[in-house]
Amino acid sequence: MGSAASTRNRQRKQGCERLGITILQLEEVDAVVQDRCQKECWPQVTKSKPSVQQVVRNFVKPEIKGKKRSYVEIKFEDRVSPPSWFSCHPWSISHASLVLGLRHLLDRHGETDATSVWVAAYCLYQHDEVSHAPDVVLPAVFGSRHLCDIAVHIDSQREIWRRMWCLSEILASATHGGEAMHVSFVAVEESKSGETTACSLSDHPVAVTESESERRSRDARFPLSAFALNRPIAIDTSCATLQEDEEAILRQIIKESGEGNSGSHASRSPSSPKQHPAYLKANTLLRVKIEAAAMRVAVLAQDEKMQGALLRGAQNNETLRGELKQAIEQAQSLLADPSPPKRAPAPAPTVEELQILGQGPAAEDLERSTSSKLLGARLGYLLEGFPLQAQRSTGQEDPTFHEMSKTLALNKTGLGYNKLCPRDGRLHCSVVDALAAGDARRASHFLSWCWDYRLQMYLQTWTQWRSQHHAEAFIWQCFFCNNQYRLQEGQQVTDESLGDIFQTRLLDIQQMVVMLDKFMQPKYLERVWCVYEMYTAAANSDRVTVDIMLPPDQAADIRTKIASGVWDDIRKKFQEVNVEHAKARVQRDEDMVKEHIKKGAGFDAVNAKVREKMMAWVLKQVEMFLLEDGKVRSGADFLRTAGLADYIDKLEEQGICTFEDLEDLEDADLAAIGFDPAARERLLQVVKMGPSAREETDFKDKLRMLGLTADVFEGLSEDEVMRNRNMEERLPTLGDKKKFRKWRQSCLTGEAVVEELVALDMLVERGPDWCYDGDSDDDMTPEDGGPQGVGKVVAWCSASGEAFGPVAPRPGWVKVHWQVTGRKRSYRMGTPERSAELVFAAAIADAQAARALSEVPKGEIQLHHLRCGFGYRCGTRFSHYALFDNRMEACEKVAAFKPGDVVEDKDGDRATCVGLKYRADAKKVDMWFHCNGRDGAGLFTHASHDRCLRKVAHKRLQEVSRDDAEGASDGEIDHDEREWVGQNLKPTLKYLSKSGQVLHFDVRDEMVRCFRMPFRSGDILVDKADGERMTCIGVASDPMRQLAARQRGGRRVPGSVAEVWFHVESSEGAGLNPKMHKMLSRFKVVDNRPVLEHVALGSSDAWDMETALGLLASLDGGLQCDFSFPRGAGENATPDFFDVRPELVYNVVGFRPGDVLTIRGGPPGTRLTLIGLRPDPDTGEISVWWHHEDFQCVHAGAGKIPGWEHMRQMMRDTGEKVNLEELKERIRSRRGRGEQGHGDLPEMLSQLSAQLSPADLQQLMGALMR
Repeated sequence: MGSAASTRNRQRKQGCERLGITILQLEEVDAVVQDRCQKECWPQVTKSKPSVQQVVRNFVKPEIKGKKRSYVEIKFEDRVSPPSWFSCHPWSISHASLVLGLRHLLDRHGETDATSVWVAAYCLYQHDEVSHAPDVVLPAVFGSRHLCDIAVHIDSQREIWRRMWCLSEILASATHGGEAMHVSFVAVEESKSGETTACSLSDHPVAVTESESERRSRDARFPLSAFALNRPIAIDTSCATLQEDEEAILRQIIKESGEGNSGSHASRSPSSPKQHPAYLKANTLLRVKIEAAAMRVAVLAQDEKMQGALLRGAQNNETLRGELKQAIEQAQSLLADPSPPKRAPAPAPTVEELQILGQGPAAEDLERSTSSKLLGARLGYLLEGFPLQAQRSTGQEDPTFHEMSKTLALNKTGLGYNKLCPRDGRLHCSVVDALAAGDARRASHFLSWCWDYRLQMYLQTWTQWRSQHHAEAFIWQCFFCNNQYRLQEGQQVTDESLGDIFQTRLLDIQQMVVMLDKFMQPKYLERVWCVYEMYTAAANSDRVTVDIMLPPDQAADIRTKIASGVWDDIRKKFQEVNVEHAKARVQRDEDMVKEHIKKGAGFDAVNAKVREKMMAWVLKQVEMFLLEDGKVRSGADFLRTAGLADYIDKLEEQGICTFEDLEDLEDADLAAIGFDPAARERLLQVVKMGPSAREETDFKDKLRMLGLTADVFEGLSEDEVMRNRNMEERLPTLGDKKKFRKWRQSCLTGEAVVEELVALDMLVERGPDWCYDGDSDDDMTPEDGGPQGVGKVVAWCSASGEAFGPVAPRPGWVKVHWQVTGRKRSYRMGTPERSAELVFAAAIADAQAARALSEVPKGEIQLHHLRCGFGYRCGTRFSHYALFDNRMEACEKVAAFKPGDVVEDKDGDRATCVGLKYRADAKKVDMWFHCNGRDGAGLFTHASHDRCLRKVAHKRLQEVSRDDAEGASDGEIDHDEREWVGQNLKPTLKYLSKSGQVLHFDVRDEMVRCFRMPFRSGDILVDKADGERMTCIGVASDPMRQLAARQRGGRRVPGSVAEVWFHVESSEGAGLNPKMHKMLSRFKVVDNRPVLEHVALGSSDAWDMETALGLLASLDGGLQCDFSFPRGAGENATPDFFDVRPELVYNVVGFRPGDVLTIRGGPPGTRLTLIGLRPDPDTGEISVWWHHEDFQCVHAGAGKIPGWEHMRQMMRDTGEKVNLEELKERIRSRRGRGEQGHGDLPEMLSQLSAQLSPADLQQLMGALMR
């Protein structure tokens, strides 16, 4: 037994105690999750709030795929700490609610941001082969008792009380074998206005700063409804997703009860739970935990009705009834005799006082005090955890450090409040002493900065700096590292301690980073502390390095000012530095620092050192500017760029136009030209800061200018680096990789999207082979948002089948998420044999689109301005799922309403604004409203929303998921799937189309299902709108439409690849409905009958296309072309020879030479005369040749009809037969009329089929006769 117990304890610690995630890390992950959910449009997410289950499926699993470790082990490998809290929650709970509840609970308990929590989603490996193994998960669950506290999250649906995993976790805390394990309940409630609040209830006193009366008041506000007391709570009636999990948990309960091996119960199975006393005992323990907490709330809230109900429910359970009575007594004693509020503790004696009393710290404590003064905050924390704390504590998006100090470094909300300071042994320490061990280490950099700086500028500047310095840095910054509590008490820095803070400390760290807020006239040089720090570093330049950094926008401003040739202005501004005029926020500090300077080096020496340091930095910026690619190296433009505009005339007169010319000049040469000493000094200075000897920079300089380490690409050419997407793996940080991707995107702009170049998240747009648009009169919205639409690659699959990204398409295809329409569609990647349907877009496409919207006048917003991402029902009747643009900045371009606004028209009818959507039929963007009583969003018919509608209220608009509607605007089969279906059809049924074509149908259910329709072949559908019936036939492609698709140059033809066909009862044959995927709610299946073959009369012995084409191919080399007939039209008609043997031609075409034909659907007077066979002079292929004429035109010779075999069934024999010799003579006598006869042929052919629009067939047959 002892061995088994120790093994079990070891398993528990491995499963639970080893891993945890801090609340700061969890908040960081939640921010990423919410952003990813919005951008990637996760399915089935309601109210834009993904559940924990959805986060695991869409975020955690992809992040850890193939790595065999949990998320915390991968993401926070060097910062994983053992947990002290266990989070118990159903996986259906909103992820945001989970994080908010934990934050509330930890704050109330006085926990720090470094407190670690065990959360299953992040602390367990979440892939199927492991996560569903009960023997792996159970040690973690039943190991929860080895922690200090358990947080029980009650979700809005109260699902937690029905989930076996959750109840088993609460049970584990109730059967704790050691010290009492604290249980806290937390619920996050959402008000009608959409605001969320968290409340909690604990079975123990919480933070030392919370008095008993405060605890009483907060506990009384906990909602009793959260306990779901109207339903039984029992472990044996709850459920888990997997049956084997239920059995494993129930076995574990028996095992933990100690009764699993007893003779009387050993044979009893968990499948009959109520017979086993272990379950009854477990249920009692659960009810004690839950109902005792509910009783506490009922007593504190003075809800006598609930108290009575709880007691009545426990009347048959003595143990439970006794616990409830005890809970009543404890709560009533608090109401009767509230304890006085706690007093703040007296200040602890100082280190010196303890030493006098003989109670001083040990040597290691003194060492800890010394090392504390040199601690720095981890830069990663400054950029990730700190901003959230600052914004939440101040309530501001962009506070100054003065404002942040009041909430983070001082007062009761300070991070160091009530924590022992290692420097003096008293309560309240510096921020850095309160940080987690991994976030505070010996400082590597000393920051010189201003307290007036704002948070966003601070973050942007550090982010830019970190992108150029890859090793993790620990920053000594007075805000974090000085104990602000002591400074507030009056222990200001004295004159004697200045050397310790700014010299001793700086010399020990040896690396100073100066943060400027702007390039010209920075605030930094106006502050006396800053100037003195710069002087200290400059005076010790042999030991201290200085790195000056700017915000990204100011770094760009340097280049602008240098390029504008204002060098003299720049130099003058930095020469104006004067420490004697610098200020401090506190006059006493200013006087003290200046007095210290007077006693030391003096103002002039300090000014000179600081000016020298700043000028050296400015010269370096100018040099970097002149080294950039694209900068001119000769002529007046170079002289002007170099800041020599005033000297252009004199220099050019002497033939000095390039940098090399300037390099050859000496002071005597300049004097001879006529320059005064000041000008000569200026010119020679430019030479010193000019470009190096090489003529131009290579691509590595471009990367360096972006802040990247180009050394990792040593020995590689630009083409090798740019065309290999895996090159980014050589870069150490995510920031570096993002910059590299942006550079690579800009280099590849306009190139075809091919397998060798494509990568996830790259921006793309339609390419030269784009073929998914309809006609100009088509009422289909372009899926990419039109020619200006930009999309992001979200998945792709190589030709060999290697998939990248979630839900990858078929091999050789790439899946794109279009920004305008919100749709995700797949497209072919380019190959050597085929141009690309997509090309790479410009790297700045996103920013350009944002600027474009801001400049659009009201009423002129276009399709490409939209960003549709909000799901809602579309259509006032038989609605379908569609995506709308619900951005307020976009809506205001149409009308003065925003999504959620309830409006009323002049008739009193009310509707709710949904957002913007493109109207393909009207070719405009309009605002859509959901009228009361209608299925979904629709349109008002009045001319102006602003004039005809008025806002009467506003409500929270509930987003609709795709599963809530039967059809969807983007619910059609994806392009790669359609292509696959077309290539894998196995026709077994012949059926006539409306145009008279006999099509071959595949009627297999699996093929019909590919089109995302809930139908089968043979289903009889009733149209709910008009009662008309139609039958689902199956899947087929139309050869005529295939021909049309080849001729249309970029416009789609429904049915050309594969489509589901339906036969409407009033029609002669099967047809298509290209919008069927949006109209699913309109049709109801009422019956299913096998589809029988349906072909034209007399078609049993009809001409067969495959036989004819096979015969035609076999004639190669066997023709007898001995009949002379003109070939071509107009002046291009030339004599040629044809094979006109009647039986041979008949076997191929089904007609004989000289037969006169018409085409079904063509205009009267149209005549096609079959001439014969001969090879095509361009391709050498044997072709069928025809002569065309009508009332206005007689062609001058024979021509080909591309795709004649697809039109063959539409040809009708007139019974007339023409002698070809006579036809030849008639053509000769009418020669010339054919020159103007081309115009009517497309018109005739446009009427060939009712299934294709005239525009389609004009494009299709424009080249019919050559």
